Amino acid sequence: MSTATDKTTDCQTLTGAEILVEALIRQGGKHVFAYPGGASMPLHQALRKYRDRIRTILPRHEQGGSFAAQGVSRTSDEIGICMATS
Repeated sequence: MSTATDKTTDCQTLTGAEILVEALIRQGGKHVFAYPGGASMPLHQALRKYRDRIRTILPRHEQGGSFAAQGVSRTSDEIGICMATS
């Protein structure tokens, strides 16, 4: 006689923004140069949630953020991440 056992799974609901941030972390991202705006607020909220694993740096301009991300990529083994909004 076999008995069925209840298997509980620890499921966590993630937003699309949280999935993206986790993917950046898994790819080795440590810094994000992110210029905030209305369309990117869910991503900024997710970045704040994961602030112990990835650092958000707010540039004054999108172009400055892209140059900074390129500098990180060229001078280290990290990936350079820049995020801007329309």
